[in-house]
Parts: sequence; C-alpha cells; structure tokens
Amino acid sequence: MLNANQQFEFLTECFRTANERLLFRVKHRDLWLKFQLIAQFTLILLVMLGKIAYPDQTSLLQYLLILAFPIAALSCTLYVAQDRLIGHIIEYLNSVARTVADYGDQTVPIYNLESSPAGKDYTKTALPIRLIGQLFSFLMIPLWMLAYRLFNLHSFELIHMIMTGVDLILAGLIVWLLSTTYSSRRK
Repeated sequence: MLNANQQFEFLTECFRTANERLLFRVKHRDLWLKFQLIAQFTLILLVMLGKIAYPDQTSLLQYLLILAFPIAALSCTLYVAQDRLIGHIIEYLNSVARTVADYGDQTVPIYNLESSPAGKDYTKTALPIRLIGQLFSFLMIPLWMLAYRLFNLHSFELIHMIMTGVDLILAGLIVWLLSTTYSSRRK
C-alpha cells in the first residue's frame, strides 16, 4: 500500500509523462497539416510547371489534381486522429490535476494550462480561428483545385462526373471530421 506521499509522487510522474506525450502528439498533429499544404502546393506546382514544359499535354497534367481530395481527406483523418488523442490526454491531465488538488491543505486551487481560465479562453477565441485555418487547408485548397480541373475540361464525360462525386464525398468527410473535432474540443 502506498502512503500519501508516494501516491502524490506517482500522480506527479503520471502528469509529467502525460504532458510529454501531449507535446509529442501536438508536434505530430501539426506535421499532418504541413504535409497537406506541401502536398497540395506540390500538385499545383507540378501542373503549372508542366503546362509550361509540355503545353500540348495540359489536359493530362490536370489529372494530377484528382489527387487533391484524397490527399486532403487522408491528411485530415490523420490530423483529426492526433487531435482527438490530444483531447483525451488533456482530459487525463485535467483529472490528474484535480486529484492532486485533493492532496494537502490547499486554499487556492492549482490549475494546469488546459483547465485554467486561459485554457478555457483559448477554446472561445483561438479555436474558431484554428477551425478556419483547417477548413482553408483541408477543404478550400482542394475545392479550388477541383474547380480549376473542371473548368479546364474540354468535355465532361462520365468519368469526370464520378471523380467529382468522389471529391464531393471526400469534402463531406472532411467537413464532418473537422466539425466533430471542433465540437469535442470546445467541451
């Protein structure tokens, strides 16, 4: 059986370890956003440079833009998975902080960043701005590439309709992922 001091040390170590995992996951989550932006701009660059180098092959080069929504959906899914894990780690850190507050004779509660008034203010002020950035990165850039691809078609065939339908389904998936993650982080 652990005494109160050993329990407190154990909780402190749990908090420290979880905080390290939180920092690790935040870095990995942000890498998916960077990957998304680099991949999308690489596609745009390939098409634009390809039009200059191979002017007679522009319609074939535009087929590279078909990859925009699959890349965005994959990146968004992995981003959201990391973000959800971050949310669970934050909940755990908050519960450890509440448990630690029960130890000792504290007259003033101790808050970790996420459960502090500053952390709560973040969810009201910065989280909506972050959502706008996510929507721009994961949705608006691929939508722009879809529109560019469609407006530069010489003929609209069945395959183009199917590819557009798949892109719109993936756009819906992205909106659903980002909106559910946003609402769960606001809690």
